[in-house]
Amino acid sequence: MQTKTDPSSGGFSLLGLILWLCGLSVFAAIAVPMFFERSIVTLENGAVLLANDLRAAQNRAAYSGQILFMRFFEDGDGYEVVDRNSKPITDPRTGRPFVRHYSIDGVFEGLRIAELHLQDGRTLVFSQTGETSSGLECLLEFEGDTRQLLAERKTGIVTIEGSTSGFVDDGY
Repeated sequence: MQTKTDPSSGGFSLLGLILWLCGLSVFAAIAVPMFFERSIVTLENGAVLLANDLRAAQNRAAYSGQILFMRFFEDGDGYEVVDRNSKPITDPRTGRPFVRHYSIDGVFEGLRIAELHLQDGRTLVFSQTGETSSGLECLLEFEGDTRQLLAERKTGIVTIEGSTSGFVDDGY
């Protein structure tokens, strides 16, 4: 006995699914950049990223038992974490080199480090135990808005003044 399938029995046709995905893609292509164009969102995300990177570099130094250096670029366009030989280390979260260039990352384009206060010039040193060489004061700027990020000497505990995301550094 042969059964016939009814084409109107429901479900998605391949064409309908493709059209739905195309529409969703167009919406995302418009909505995501508009969301990140809001300066307060980009600024807060940039500050949280820097705070998380500080913690990741500190933990990497402690776990590996090696001295690491977080060097902030002169032009305020970002930073990198390197070893004693100035070779970028691998970001433990991504497996890629631990380098941030705001101008290259389209999400953070226009974000910059406007002011940086460190005891060691433009470099924060993490000891083999993860202690930081000095306190850090960093002012991030995006489209006229600013966000202050502070890191304590030795512990590296980070505070983002005026944080809108509720960021709290738990020290891990």
